[in-house]
Amino acid sequence: MTGLMTNTTAPRAVAATAAGKRRSRRETWAAYGFLSPWVIGFLVFTAGPMIASLVLSFTDYDGIGTTHSVGTANYRQLFDDPSVAKALTNTLVFTALRVPLQMAVALVLAMLLMKAGRASGVFRTLFYLPVMTPPSPSASSSCCCSTATSA
Repeated sequence: MTGLMTNTTAPRAVAATAAGKRRSRRETWAAYGFLSPWVIGFLVFTAGPMIASLVLSFTDYDGIGTTHSVGTANYRQLFDDPSVAKALTNTLVFTALRVPLQMAVALVLAMLLMKAGRASGVFRTLFYLPVMTPPSPSASSSCCCSTATSA
């Protein structure tokens, strides 16, 4: 032995790596096939309208006629309007207060439900029922229940 190692690859190992590459390539194409409906839906229903809105925000398009580029005039008008600043402030304050408060209440309710024992299933259903109930039927039923009818 001279101390040099030679790199000899067995033919069986080469065949196994080639089959692994084919399988990997096949799995990659399968993944693309499964992901493509989501990607197409995202591009058509989310990214496309967002880009179109961004482009239209630099025009004075009224929905019927042709578009005319106005540059950043729409944004200057937006930032000069005091009601926009008030609306943004209200939104930030509402979000900063509601999100932590809602999380704290949800955590407390979850901890109480863990200790409820036998009735926990009933309480979980009662707490989650407003989330599962569609808004329109619940609004119409509450409207019907709250209005006084005369015979």
